[in-house]
Amino acid sequence: MSQWWESLGVRFERDLRREVGEGSEVVLVDFPDHANVGDSAIWCGEIEALNRCGTRIVASYSSYNFNPSHFRQVLSRHTSAVVLIHGGGNLGGLYEHHHRLRLAVLQSSHGSRVVQMPQSLDWASERHRDELVQAASPFGRDAVFMVRDKGGFGRISEVGLFGCTTPDAIHALERTQALAFKGPLIHARTDGESASSLSNLSVNSSDWPPERRRAWRRQAADALLRVGLTREGSMQGRLENQNLLARQRLERGIRLLAGHSLVLTDRLHGMLIAQMLGIPVSAVDNSTGKLSRYVDTWIKPIDPVPVTFHGSWTEAFMASDLGSPT
Repeated sequence: MSQWWESLGVRFERDLRREVGEGSEVVLVDFPDHANVGDSAIWCGEIEALNRCGTRIVASYSSYNFNPSHFRQVLSRHTSAVVLIHGGGNLGGLYEHHHRLRLAVLQSSHGSRVVQMPQSLDWASERHRDELVQAASPFGRDAVFMVRDKGGFGRISEVGLFGCTTPDAIHALERTQALAFKGPLIHARTDGESASSLSNLSVNSSDWPPERRRAWRRQAADALLRVGLTREGSMQGRLENQNLLARQRLERGIRLLAGHSLVLTDRLHGMLIAQMLGIPVSAVDNSTGKLSRYVDTWIKPIDPVPVTFHGSWTEAFMASDLGSPT
């Protein structure tokens, strides 16, 4: 069991090498410039794996500074570059902002290979499904969708797009062991993906810590693009800044979870970061079912299974000796 985390990291890196190639130039899109620690953990894992694959990142964009004209200019200068879209949990239209960005990337990438890094796939509507199919179908096998569970692979295959089942990029990060000196932590979603609210239960819970929005960073990046400061050096500086922000956000999440004897969570990366730290996990599914699908695909075959799954928060509390919430 001790090597299961590393084996999933090897699987992710193997699939990435197959789809991107050793030593390739790549353009990264959809840097997660927000407070969700899970997305920053994914980004850090992606960067680690890309570095081990010997790739050269020639440009990187967030949804706030993606500029189709500038993006096409970069691809015209780096004609063999592979376009990589950041992984996560927004494939299928669950978050409209990221759906529109993905469509814009596909519409601006004709002639290039596009690889969507591991995502959970849930169609928000038939419109979202049809828009993605229309944008990706002309690429044929040059548009590849890595999906994080068997259900997502089935959905992407049903619509005639090319995909593979690949573990989350967080597994590319090194696993550590955190000493327990605090009691259990209830780590619960407070957004629209929460399957059930804790507001009517007498318990204290914590979601990912908020942060002050860095609007000035985005405004400065946009200004650089407008005045034409698009030299490779400036793009490298942007990437270094993005990597630093992602690492700081991940470390903030680690500080929240580290030291607890148990983490009870309905966040996929609450579960995965706790497992990365060697903390026992009791999990409750989110509204889309992505935790149970991930566990069924990658973690359930492990013996013993390093997570206990529950059908409700109340069941999780009772099984964890926290008592029945009122």
